[in-house]
Amino acid sequence: MPTNKLRLLVNDIDFSDLLVDAVSGRSATLVAMLEAALNKESSRLQYLDLRGRVILETIQGDEVVRAFTGYVVQAGEGETSYRLSGTDPRCILQDEQTGGALGRGLLPGEIIYYLIEDTMPQSADKAMIHTGVGGTVADADWVFRSRRYVFIAPFPCCTLELPEIELADATLYVADSGGSEDDQIIARGLPTDVPPEWGDGRTRVRFYVRAEGFLDAFQKGQDRLRRLVDYVSFAANLSTPSYRSGNKQQYHTFERSRIITDFSESRWAYVRDTVPRPDRYWLRWFAPHRSQRSITLREDDPLVKLYSLFQQLMGEEDERLTRSQRALLSAIHALRRSRQAPYTLDALHHLWQCVEFLVGGNTLPELFTKNDRRALGKAARCLMRRRYEEGNPSERQKREKRIDNMLARLNDLPLQGKWQVFCEEHGLEFPQEDLDFLWKTMRPIRNNDVHGNTATVDRAYVDRAAVILEKAVIAAVEASNRQR
Repeated sequence: MPTNKLRLLVNDIDFSDLLVDAVSGRSATLVAMLEAALNKESSRLQYLDLRGRVILETIQGDEVVRAFTGYVVQAGEGETSYRLSGTDPRCILQDEQTGGALGRGLLPGEIIYYLIEDTMPQSADKAMIHTGVGGTVADADWVFRSRRYVFIAPFPCCTLELPEIELADATLYVADSGGSEDDQIIARGLPTDVPPEWGDGRTRVRFYVRAEGFLDAFQKGQDRLRRLVDYVSFAANLSTPSYRSGNKQQYHTFERSRIITDFSESRWAYVRDTVPRPDRYWLRWFAPHRSQRSITLREDDPLVKLYSLFQQLMGEEDERLTRSQRALLSAIHALRRSRQAPYTLDALHHLWQCVEFLVGGNTLPELFTKNDRRALGKAARCLMRRRYEEGNPSERQKREKRIDNMLARLNDLPLQGKWQVFCEEHGLEFPQEDLDFLWKTMRPIRNNDVHGNTATVDRAYVDRAAVILEKAVIAAVEASNRQR
């Protein structure tokens, strides 16, 4: 009887070589939850992402059976190995309690799909989820057909003197639990401890979005709400007395009381479908991606143990910090901002700031000396003068200035090149899948956002990239300690 072999995948990267022999013969039926012993002595262990999605499969001949899919909840050092324990992904829905209310017009399977798609998008398959009224969610194509949805959210940064005000194709209005049908639904669906911003007499914003299903409607509604809050924040804080609009000078009224107002989006929102059924709605609380609970420090806590590595950096007096140490501290700060940012695109930009700080502390090799650059500049100018002998002196001056600018950056490298130098100097050898994820997946998303193109990024992607960068931070801190 051949023994089962185990395959360990973390973020779809194969780490089976880390599994110790003691577990390779275990039956899949015993893996009710992930309990894997990993080789402590393997250098590959440092590249495993404990935050990532874990898949444990048993292989017997040509048959592959998935024994476990979930997440690591705890990991620690054993006597001879490093041990993981995990949880089934269904527990995530229990960990993050979601407040609000769902209309009876939503199909049971539709609700299940939304919850799975929101928490575990890799596992969401419409064809595998029954609607509860016949067929699968994939068969109910009308549910995801593009149409208008009503989006309503609190807008606590404004108080209205009028019942409603039109602003940017949206309606700001005063909430009334006995007013519109939507307001009545919201009042019935709110918990007993009503959030203050949802009370009667407070401001709400209402507009339409065209979307394909409720999650798409919430996403597009949040994006539009964010733009509206950004605009109101900008306009309320504008401290310029006048500005030009068309051919006229406009004079701006300034109120100091407005510049200290908190402008942020609410964690609550309401979406209603516009198909001819009044009970297809979702009043939803967006659970924060970070818990307000404090962490408990124990005797010989790993958090305290790790500090021995960071002690020189954290304890150094500010005036004695080197350039590379300042850059490293800024990288750690950017990483924290990324983890805390509620908006994932903000988090993404903080991640790339972290990369800039990490590689910025390094001195790049000088491939072209000053004499080399001077000779190249002289040759380029001679070529330009021959090529554009009859050219305008102003245009020739612009070309020569462009040449000077390029020569000044001749020893510089693009960010990915600097990252490669950083990894080589610090002995970092990331799996190719991680490097492709960082530079072929995450970097283009950042570039799309910077250049005004459509860009979205999942929280799971941000978390995975942050884990890659924290390994780079550790390597940089260790190198800084060696230099002291």
